[in-house]
Amino acid sequence: MGNSVFISVWAVNGVGLKSQPAHSEFELVEGGMLDLARRCQPYNCLGHCVCAAQDKTCSDADNCRDISTGNPNNIIQVTDMTNLMSSDATQSYYTSSDNFLAARWRIINPQGISPIRYECSAGHSGENSPSGIYDTDTERTWFDVGENTETIITLPTAKVLDKSITYSVFVRVWYNANQYAIFKSPGITPLMSAPSVSHIAGADIKELETILSVKDLDYQTSSNQIIVGWKNKFRGGIHGFDYFKPYISTHPQGHNVHQSSTRVPGNTSVYTATNLNLQENREYYSTVLAYNKAGLLSWANSDGILIDNTTPTSGIIYDGNDIYDKDYQNSTTVISSSWYGFTDSGTSIVKYYWCIGTGISTTDCNIHDWKNVGLNTRVSVNLTSPLNHGMKIYNKVYAVDGSGLKSDVAVSGGITIDITPPVPVDIDYIGENLIANPSFEEGVTESNKECDDQPPAPWYIDSTSCIKIIQSQPSVSKEGGTYIKVKGHIQQTVFDLNTHSAYHVIVHVGYPHDVSIQHHNVEGFVQFGQETHTFSLDPERCRGICDINQQPLILWNKFTYVFYPREASEVIRIGTSKLHMILAVDDVYVQQVNYIDITSDSNHLIHHTVFRPYWSSLHLTWHFKDDQSPITDYQWALGTVKGGTQIQSFTSVGRNQHATASGLNLAHNTLLYLTVMSTNGAGLTTVSQSESIVADMTPPIISEMNDGIENDVNFQLTKLISVNWKVGDPESGVEYCHWAIVY
Repeated sequence: MGNSVFISVWAVNGVGLKSQPAHSEFELVEGGMLDLARRCQPYNCLGHCVCAAQDKTCSDADNCRDISTGNPNNIIQVTDMTNLMSSDATQSYYTSSDNFLAARWRIINPQGISPIRYECSAGHSGENSPSGIYDTDTERTWFDVGENTETIITLPTAKVLDKSITYSVFVRVWYNANQYAIFKSPGITPLMSAPSVSHIAGADIKELETILSVKDLDYQTSSNQIIVGWKNKFRGGIHGFDYFKPYISTHPQGHNVHQSSTRVPGNTSVYTATNLNLQENREYYSTVLAYNKAGLLSWANSDGILIDNTTPTSGIIYDGNDIYDKDYQNSTTVISSSWYGFTDSGTSIVKYYWCIGTGISTTDCNIHDWKNVGLNTRVSVNLTSPLNHGMKIYNKVYAVDGSGLKSDVAVSGGITIDITPPVPVDIDYIGENLIANPSFEEGVTESNKECDDQPPAPWYIDSTSCIKIIQSQPSVSKEGGTYIKVKGHIQQTVFDLNTHSAYHVIVHVGYPHDVSIQHHNVEGFVQFGQETHTFSLDPERCRGICDINQQPLILWNKFTYVFYPREASEVIRIGTSKLHMILAVDDVYVQQVNYIDITSDSNHLIHHTVFRPYWSSLHLTWHFKDDQSPITDYQWALGTVKGGTQIQSFTSVGRNQHATASGLNLAHNTLLYLTVMSTNGAGLTTVSQSESIVADMTPPIISEMNDGIENDVNFQLTKLISVNWKVGDPESGVEYCHWAIVY
């Protein structure tokens, strides 16, 4: 019949790559059968035929016309592709492979003759025909694709594309057996490496405060957006980046919170994720994927950011450089402060700000302006201008957490500048004795009972105490003709007290005149309001001197205490520490004192003494004042030289203005010296020393006793009785004398 049929067969592997086609020519014979042609003729001017050896032609080229220039026939457009599975016909300029090229083409100008078949090749884009890949002398250059409009060209073994060269796919379009035109793609450059990730300092994925910031945030307050930055984190090489994809997640390299809906341009290094719903005290991580123009990617993630919307809790601030808060200081230039208790449950505190002002307002910082002191909780500053004496200043602190949230300003209680120490003062008594019936002379009734039912009003007792009124000779009682014996305690309410003033409480106590040798030693107490002070009496019960020539007497011990009442009325109690002890009490005083002037002598140091050869006691009272800061501590010492501590070293009694030393074993005529050290709230100290106190163990000596006014007389005419005597005591002098008339 003379008609021929051409059949082409390709083999396709599992990934879609096609082999070169096998072409065969068949002749149609009578009866409809196809007979393989054993002899064939070239079907184009290049000598291509179906019966030639592989990659060979049947004849040399003859009469071929390349009409690439001024082509009047169909014009095609060749596009470089990296994914032939996609329907997208967009030109690709970069490929991640170095061993194959792919392209797709289409007719864009259907003029003249249409193509009958296509051949493909590949080479450098800068050439008009394929070169740079195949050796045209030894290797096949063009590959038949029939009427297909796409191709994948795989390079021969051991050949790879050069990453510095741009390659094109060449398409030879045959319009008939003698005419063809060559077209090529725009070119594609191999990029086989993904963007590199930098590990230099400062090149990180960061959460930023603003799009212009460079510092990484660990905390933020916003719960609806995160600004992500990645400047210098990735390196795109000479071809740069194609785009970036940022993600936000609750774990590194995740995307469960946010992913960018669009590609971030490759020349951008910051992205703002908005419309988020971030949770308080939750940590979030930013991940950025960097793509190069071949589609290869690298990624890195941030170290996380914590959402914190809660301000720090304010704490407590102390004035001074001590572990305790100070109200006063003596330095006019050095100001110190410390604080504690500032907390933040979320991002933690990252710094403190501190200032000093003369007002309690949180914004008053006129002495020292706000200063960032980091995480220090103890600071000190040397002022250039000294502060004035008596000035009160306030330290102020606020905390800032990692999110930049500020606590409330904590203001200290204030500290006052005091550059003067306490001063010793004389005293003056104001008003009368506030004790009613102080020596138990009023309302006395005789009783044979061991314990009287009631003490003289307005004194009273409780149900466990026992009192007995003793009417005695004046030589026995301290004041008047009555004193009281107490087991337990006796008490009275004192009214009309001034809570801003000091009071002397004076009591006279001793062993009763009829005390037996078997009686227990007395340990007593004086309580005024909430303060209680104890005392001890001679444990030998004035051995051998409480009954002289069968004349009973009481050696009264005088104790003076300084009290500051808390209320306008307070209860005074005087008694024994145990109920089996018996105490004689008389002549009780409560009287307001006033500090009248500064003294330079030792009158402000008051002492009451009991000297026995076997037992001695000193009860001491002193008076100081400080108008700027309160006196916070007294220390006292006792020595045998002025300022000495031979008998007792310096001992603190706190704010008490009295002290007792008992049970001393002193020699007759020993000289004692009292030293008191007074310290105020600013730490300034004044030391006062007494004049000598003589330990006198001997009684006064009566050297003469005369009837009459002058010389002793035996008779007189008048009824006026006169007597004179001479008495002396070389150690301590004579305080008073008692005299009586007998017949």
